[in-house]
Formats: sequence, structure tokens, C-alpha cells
Amino acid sequence: MNEKEMISDFAVFILQKKEEVIALINKLGLDSLPGDASISEVNRVVIYNIQDKRLEKGLESLAENDYVGVVCAGVCVAIVAGIIIASAGVGIGVSVNSARKQRQEIIAEQRRATYLSEEERDQIARIERGKFQNMFLEAQAEYLGKEEGVFAEKIERKKKNIAMIISGGLVTMVAATYILR
Repeated sequence: MNEKEMISDFAVFILQKKEEVIALINKLGLDSLPGDASISEVNRVVIYNIQDKRLEKGLESLAENDYVGVVCAGVCVAIVAGIIIASAGVGIGVSVNSARKQRQEIIAEQRRATYLSEEERDQIARIERGKFQNMFLEAQAEYLGKEEGVFAEKIERKKKNIAMIISGGLVTMVAATYILR
């Protein structure tokens, strides 16, 4: 399973467990989201706080509660891997910022102007979070599209079955009328 698939699985997990994730976020005090918060708002909070160990443990617990036993082996690992990848992606931006800050403190005052300012580092971190949020939204939209297609197929099959039953009933009624004459 590649990185994109793992992040996609994690994003779909967030979509499917939106209410539980909102409750977890509120319980941990990471944000104060209403129960009907949009999925993009939930994604934003999850991505922004993905390095919080309490959130990571809470999400792992949600995954383990949902996928018990043998089934959890594959699905939970993929979800946890998605958490780790997302955390690492955001963490890289944070560690780069930390390294830059240390470097700036070591280098003389006249050379500081050549490195990124704190405002520019924050902007880079926002861009990285935005990329993850876009990846989450794309994966969630793809999942919802598939679900919608399955639902439409079920409705179409039901319509066909009803038409077949009505046709069979009409044929039976005509045959019974003919026999009873």
C-alpha cells in the first residue's frame, strides 16, 4: 500500500467516523467544534493537531474499536500508517522550521536576513497543511462518489425487479383469465 492510499484510507476513516472524531477533538480540548461541523473543518483540526500524541492515541482507539480482531490487522495498520504519514508530513515542516530557527540563532545578525522569517515559515506550514487537507477532501469525495454510485445501482436494480414482478403478475393474470374462460 503506497503513501497516497494510506492517506486516502485515513481520510475516509475521518469521514466515516466524523461524529466520533469531533467528540474526540472536543474532549481533548484541541478545538470546540459543533456536532454538525463540516468535514473540511474536521480535517483542518485533525491535520493541524496530528502530532498531538493524545489525538493519535484517540484515533487509533477509534480504529481499534471499529475493526476488532483479525480484520483490524490490515485496516487499523493502514489507518495508523496514514496517521503517521500525515504526522510526518506536518512534522517535517515543523522540524525544518525548528532547524532554521536554531540556525538563525547561531548565525550572526547580518546573515539572518538571508533565511526565512517566522512569518514565511508559518506560511509554508499553512501551505503544507492545505496540501494535506486537499488530499483528504479528494479522498473523501472519491469515497462518497463511489458510495453514491453503489446506491444508484441498488435503486436501478430495485426498479428492474419491480418491473419484472409487475410483468410476471400481468402475464399470470392474462394466462389465468384465458384458462378460466
